[in-house]
Amino acid sequence: MTFSATSPGRLEKQQKSKPNSFFNAIIAEKSLARSSMSYYFVVNYVPTTEKLSIVHLQPAGSWESGKREGRVKWSAVTSRPKNSKKLGLEFDGNGVAVVSKRQWERIPMESVLNTCYVDTEVFDILEEDSSV
Repeated sequence: MTFSATSPGRLEKQQKSKPNSFFNAIIAEKSLARSSMSYYFVVNYVPTTEKLSIVHLQPAGSWESGKREGRVKWSAVTSRPKNSKKLGLEFDGNGVAVVSKRQWERIPMESVLNTCYVDTEVFDILEEDSSV
């Protein structure tokens, strides 16, 4: 299944101008130590109910050159994650879990490939603890 995300330019503008917005954001649980299993992408956010539909992100290698050299590439898991029991969330067959926004916080990131489909996008998580 392909999930559509907001256009990359609009996404970056949204993240800078609306720091409390969870639309097309990368998130992690508040107050938990970060690991390679900590990061999720918000594919849908309903502000009235404060519910987030999220997919898990996984490491997808590292950048070999340029300003991101040595940093971890992150990509979305758009099927039920193999480690879903360890993640502690209920995922559907498309890899989507629904959670309340209260236990989550936004993580600084950049969409790198500038695609509008989350299953083909690669992310650079700018949080210092995001290395694997």
